[in-house]
Amino acid sequence: SPPCAYEIYSHARLAVGERKVVIVTLYRRLMSTPKSEGKQRFAVLDCEDAVKWDGLAIALSRLFSKEGDTWEHFRCWSGELPALSEIHTYTGLLITGSHSGVNDPDAWIEDLRRFLGKVVVHGGVKVFGTCFGCQLLAQALGGRAGANPKGKFVLQREELRCTETMLARRDYQTAAGIIPPAAGVG
Repeated sequence: SPPCAYEIYSHARLAVGERKVVIVTLYRRLMSTPKSEGKQRFAVLDCEDAVKWDGLAIALSRLFSKEGDTWEHFRCWSGELPALSEIHTYTGLLITGSHSGVNDPDAWIEDLRRFLGKVVVHGGVKVFGTCFGCQLLAQALGGRAGANPKGKFVLQREELRCTETMLARRDYQTAAGIIPPAAGVG
């Protein structure tokens, strides 16, 4: 499950250079499928409209792409989303971060949350969320995401403590196996 994998990545104590290698490796392994030979189609669900972060979604697609892949850019904050009838044609969806909060009352956030819930029910496509995207995906699946206790947008590494239940999950163990032991996961 991508939220679980993101949680592992967030929890890892890595040097800056190692983080890029781990997250790219994790993403590629999560998105690989038996049918992933040859060209693959991906969608970047861009959740950031702040000018200072402009281009981040395109940078992520370049970071994760392989030769022959097709990456489509959807500006969720302006109402753009892939057609549900086309979801089965994508290998994966990448939901970006945002300066917005998942509990903000913006219509586009609720539209994306409902869309993600339908995508999961529809099945057949893998979903990977970063920060805001991971939180919104958790909500779409019935989970909760609370406000930052610091009361503002923070861009930094956070340390997470996983429950025994989470550590026992097979999807967590699979994703943890992707991260090298030196990463300090656990």
